[in-house]
Amino acid sequence: MPVMQFSLASYAMGDAGGDGVLPLWMVLGRWTALLAVLAILIYTAQEFFVGAWNDLKRGRLGMDVPIVIGLSAAFLSSVAATLRQSGEVYYDSIAMLVFFVLLARRFELRGRLAAAQVADRLARVVPRQAQQLMPGGATRTVALVDVRPGDRLRVLPGELVPVDGVLVEGTSSFDESLLTGESASVRRRPGEALIGGARNIDQSIVVEVTHRSDESTVSNMQRLLAQALRSRPRSAVLAERAAAWFVPAVLVIALFTTLLWLWLDPSAVVANTVAVLIVTCPCALALAVPVALTVSASGFAQKGILPLRMDAIEVLARADLVALDKTGTLTQGRHRVVALHCVGGIDAAQARRLAAALERHSEHPIAQAFGAEADPDLQVEARCNHPGEGISAVIEGERWRLGSAVFALPPDRRDEDLGARIAGLEHDGHSVVVLANDAGPQALFALADPPRAGVSALLAQLRDLGVQKFAILSGDNQTVVDRLAAELGVETALGGLRPEDKMAWVRAQQSVGHCVLMVGDGINDAATLSAANVSVSFVHATDLAQGSSDFLLLGEVLDVIAAARAYASRTRGIILQNLVWAAGYNLGAVPAAAAGLIPPWAAAIGMSLSSLIVVANSLRLRSRAEPRQSRHLAGFADREPAA
Repeated sequence: MPVMQFSLASYAMGDAGGDGVLPLWMVLGRWTALLAVLAILIYTAQEFFVGAWNDLKRGRLGMDVPIVIGLSAAFLSSVAATLRQSGEVYYDSIAMLVFFVLLARRFELRGRLAAAQVADRLARVVPRQAQQLMPGGATRTVALVDVRPGDRLRVLPGELVPVDGVLVEGTSSFDESLLTGESASVRRRPGEALIGGARNIDQSIVVEVTHRSDESTVSNMQRLLAQALRSRPRSAVLAERAAAWFVPAVLVIALFTTLLWLWLDPSAVVANTVAVLIVTCPCALALAVPVALTVSASGFAQKGILPLRMDAIEVLARADLVALDKTGTLTQGRHRVVALHCVGGIDAAQARRLAAALERHSEHPIAQAFGAEADPDLQVEARCNHPGEGISAVIEGERWRLGSAVFALPPDRRDEDLGARIAGLEHDGHSVVVLANDAGPQALFALADPPRAGVSALLAQLRDLGVQKFAILSGDNQTVVDRLAAELGVETALGGLRPEDKMAWVRAQQSVGHCVLMVGDGINDAATLSAANVSVSFVHATDLAQGSSDFLLLGEVLDVIAAARAYASRTRGIILQNLVWAAGYNLGAVPAAAAGLIPPWAAAIGMSLSSLIVVANSLRLRSRAEPRQSRHLAGFADREPAA
């Protein structure tokens, strides 16, 4: 304020008189402004000098280098003019430059904090302590970091489940909106899994810990979000490289400007050189992509989808073919046995017992239909998983197979009657699993898997967004896949596929120019998820599927994928706008400043304004991300950890 008051007075009341002598008020004003600007440089602007020094120590020219050179040149020239009591001073330009650059960086910080709030909420949804249940029924308070798998914890009504575990005592309702995005509570019974961060609603329960706090679902989400923010799309890499080359170019241009004006008008050298150094600072170019990506990471999480690789945003925005796995993706992946036909010499109870023994420890969704029948006393040896086909093992000395008819039965053991029974079950929309041994088929299991909510809405919304083609890729029987495809209006339905068949189909579509988005969740989908241009899996999917994916769906509703694609297109558009503006501004400002058309104070405003425009444009990504926040994270935004 004192610097600008003096400058405004100078503009209004004139400069030195006809004899070139400054009036006393101007001499005092210059010394006052010098002291004020010195305080600004020492305290307020110290981050520029520290940043420039650190950059030079690393052997690179960062954005702070031209700012520091411009500030130093303007200040030293102004000090010389103050001591001589003649010539121009640039105290107002220095003050405005520092003010506007710091203002732009404050807006940048706001953008980064917007994304950091998501990770902060994730960190606050679990308590720091837990009530460990001791032998005899007593409880003691322990730090969450000291809780280990196998420990039992008491969780009272209204408290948060501290870590992932299994409900072992009590039946209660839980608010799991952190992952599902649904405000409706879910009922959990003994034996069912609980996620850390779920709020217990009805009554006191006992939870047996299955994962340490640093391995819990919430911790994994935090790590995945941090991993996403570290990854950068191609545009970010190009912008960073351009900014790195831009600073040396600015210094060369400033040197050329100095030499030019030494020849044309030595009195204008300092003003024009400082203007070039300031107006061409590549702040806007360096901010164009990172701020937009940081804000969009928050937006994706609020919509219910977690980006694992930010460089996939650009690909998601232009995907024109969507391939969907069936089991666990288009369906809920919660199979149940609806019919059991014994066709050999064993009864129903024995068939269930053998199937459960084969499927024990399997991560395939179908294994869940048999888990309750598992008998730990059965001796199972040489268990082998055959991806896309089934599972085999030796049980009490006898070899058994469980899976598709093609896998379980050799060609000479198939007859027309058995084939007709299987076809009839498949025609009714059931998946059929055959249990067989060396003697032949022993049982047929008919499995039902309810469809997942939001599939029809997803397909309709993706068509509106420009997706041209859809395909269902499944290892299930072709009849079952055809029936589901007809219900959904999907033109391409491929059943009976092994993992390598799915990957080959995706490669074939890419070879003819399609950009493929793959959605899947099983261990059998990992190769296809990796092969696709961009992929989505579920937060509860297998670790291998998650590691092969670009995005994780936090809830159960698929239409979030369409919202994510629209948001990716919007993010891509904002990034392009930022890059065009930053490049256009610098291309236009450089010749104007070098020609002496932009004074230093205007250069400070222009440079800062360009950065503000980039940051403000990036913050527009928040406007459409926040309204849906309540479905996923808002319920946890204001929660404090339980004592």
